[in-house]
Amino acid sequence: MGTDETVTLLRHVYAAYSKGDMAAVFAALDDDIEWNSHGASAAVAWGGRFTGRDEVATFFERVMAAVTLEKFEVLDIIAQGERAAVQTRVSVRFRINERPLTVDKVDIVHVRGGKVASFTEYYDTGTVTETMAAG
Repeated sequence: MGTDETVTLLRHVYAAYSKGDMAAVFAALDDDIEWNSHGASAAVAWGGRFTGRDEVATFFERVMAAVTLEKFEVLDIIAQGERAAVQTRVSVRFRINERPLTVDKVDIVHVRGGKVASFTEYYDTGTVTETMAAG
Protein backbone atom coordinates (compact mmCIF):
# COMPACT_ATOMS: atom_id res chain seq x y z
CA MET A 1 0.00 0.00 0.00
CA GLY A 2 1.11 3.51 -0.69
CA THR A 3 0.79 6.50 1.57
CA ASP A 4 -2.53 7.69 0.10
CA GLU A 5 -4.12 4.24 0.55
CA THR A 6 -2.87 4.05 4.14
CA VAL A 7 -4.37 7.45 4.96
CA THR A 8 -7.68 6.51 3.29
CA LEU A 9 -7.89 3.25 5.24
CA LEU A 10 -7.10 4.96 8.55
CA ARG A 11 -9.62 7.75 7.96
CA HIS A 12 -12.24 5.03 7.34
CA VAL A 13 -11.29 3.10 10.50
CA TYR A 14 -11.21 6.16 12.75
CA ALA A 15 -14.50 7.48 11.32
CA ALA A 16 -16.10 4.08 11.98
CA TYR A 17 -14.86 4.12 15.57
CA SER A 18 -16.16 7.63 16.17
CA LYS A 19 -19.62 6.45 15.02
CA GLY A 20 -19.50 3.30 17.14
CA ASP A 21 -19.30 1.04 14.06
CA MET A 22 -17.12 -1.63 15.61
CA ALA A 23 -17.89 -4.15 12.86
CA ALA A 24 -16.15 -1.84 10.37
CA VAL A 25 -13.24 -1.34 12.78
CA PHE A 26 -12.75 -5.09 13.24
CA ALA A 27 -13.10 -5.73 9.50
CA ALA A 28 -10.04 -3.50 8.98
CA LEU A 29 -7.87 -5.41 11.49
CA ASP A 30 -5.42 -8.12 10.50
CA ASP A 31 -6.23 -11.49 12.09
CA ASP A 32 -2.92 -11.41 13.98
CA ILE A 33 -2.97 -7.73 14.94
CA GLU A 34 -0.59 -6.55 17.66
CA TRP A 35 -2.43 -3.93 19.76
CA ASN A 36 -0.66 -1.99 22.51
CA SER A 37 -2.09 0.53 24.95
CA HIS A 38 0.64 2.08 27.07
CA GLY A 39 -0.63 2.22 30.59
CA ALA A 40 -0.14 -0.12 33.51
CA SER A 41 -3.07 -2.53 33.52
CA ALA A 42 -3.24 -2.27 37.32
CA ALA A 43 -4.09 1.44 36.96
CA VAL A 44 -5.81 1.52 33.57
CA ALA A 45 -7.91 -1.60 32.95
CA TRP A 46 -7.40 -1.45 29.18
CA GLY A 47 -3.62 -1.02 29.39
CA GLY A 48 -1.35 -3.71 28.00
CA ARG A 49 -0.65 -5.80 24.93
CA PHE A 50 -3.39 -7.58 23.00
CA THR A 51 -2.75 -10.03 20.16
CA GLY A 52 -5.40 -11.00 17.62
CA ARG A 53 -8.95 -9.79 17.13
CA ASP A 54 -10.36 -11.61 20.18
CA GLU A 55 -7.91 -9.91 22.52
CA VAL A 56 -8.52 -6.54 20.85
CA ALA A 57 -12.22 -7.12 21.52
CA THR A 58 -11.29 -7.53 25.19
CA PHE A 59 -9.43 -4.21 25.04
CA PHE A 60 -12.54 -2.43 23.74
CA GLU A 61 -14.78 -4.17 26.30
CA ARG A 62 -12.52 -2.85 29.07
CA VAL A 63 -12.53 0.66 27.64
CA MET A 64 -16.32 0.73 27.27
CA ALA A 65 -16.79 -0.66 30.79
CA ALA A 66 -14.73 2.24 32.16
CA VAL A 67 -15.84 5.21 30.04
CA THR A 68 -18.57 6.66 27.89
CA LEU A 69 -17.11 8.08 24.69
CA GLU A 70 -18.45 11.60 24.22
CA LYS A 71 -16.30 12.87 21.36
CA PHE A 72 -13.53 11.47 19.20
CA GLU A 73 -11.72 13.44 16.54
CA VAL A 74 -8.72 12.91 14.32
CA LEU A 75 -6.48 15.96 14.41
CA ASP A 76 -3.78 14.81 11.99
CA ILE A 77 -2.44 11.81 10.11
CA ILE A 78 1.20 11.71 9.12
CA ALA A 79 1.96 8.73 6.92
CA GLN A 80 4.77 7.26 4.89
CA GLY A 81 3.96 4.12 2.97
CA GLU A 82 2.30 1.61 5.30
CA ARG A 83 3.22 3.40 8.53
CA ALA A 84 1.40 6.31 10.12
CA ALA A 85 1.15 8.46 13.20
CA VAL A 86 -2.39 9.53 14.02
CA GLN A 87 -3.03 12.38 16.46
CA THR A 88 -6.48 12.29 18.05
CA ARG A 89 -8.44 14.06 20.76
CA VAL A 90 -10.72 11.93 22.91
CA SER A 91 -13.40 13.17 25.30
CA VAL A 92 -14.81 10.63 27.74
CA ARG A 93 -16.81 10.45 30.94
CA PHE A 94 -15.66 7.92 33.52
CA ARG A 95 -18.41 5.59 34.68
CA ILE A 96 -16.94 5.21 38.18
CA ASN A 97 -17.34 8.89 39.11
CA GLU A 98 -18.99 10.66 36.13
CA ARG A 99 -15.94 12.92 35.72
CA PRO A 100 -15.18 14.13 32.18
CA LEU A 101 -11.76 14.14 30.57
CA THR A 102 -10.45 15.30 27.21
CA VAL A 103 -7.03 13.97 26.29
CA ASP A 104 -4.87 14.08 23.19
CA LYS A 105 -3.21 10.86 22.12
CA VAL A 106 -0.96 9.58 19.37
CA ASP A 107 -1.34 6.22 17.69
CA ILE A 108 1.45 4.55 15.72
CA VAL A 109 -0.09 2.29 13.11
CA HIS A 110 1.38 -0.20 10.62
CA VAL A 111 -0.79 -1.34 7.74
CA ARG A 112 -0.01 -4.59 5.90
CA GLY A 113 -2.00 -6.11 3.06
CA GLY A 114 -4.72 -3.49 3.39
CA LYS A 115 -5.33 -4.26 7.08
CA VAL A 116 -4.15 -2.71 10.33
CA ALA A 117 -1.36 -5.06 11.45
CA SER A 118 -0.15 -3.17 14.51
CA PHE A 119 -1.43 -0.35 16.67
CA THR A 120 0.23 1.37 19.62
CA GLU A 121 -1.38 4.25 21.50
CA TYR A 122 0.34 6.82 23.68
CA TYR A 123 -1.51 9.19 26.01
CA ASP A 124 -1.13 10.87 29.40
CA THR A 125 -1.89 7.93 31.67
CA GLY A 126 -1.19 10.04 34.75
CA THR A 127 -4.05 12.39 33.99
CA VAL A 128 -6.31 9.45 33.16
CA THR A 129 -5.64 7.67 36.45
CA GLU A 130 -5.98 10.90 38.46
CA THR A 131 -9.35 11.65 36.85
CA MET A 132 -10.56 8.09 37.43
CA ALA A 133 -9.53 8.23 41.09
CA ALA A 134 -10.95 11.67 41.83
CA GLY A 135 -14.44 11.61 43.09
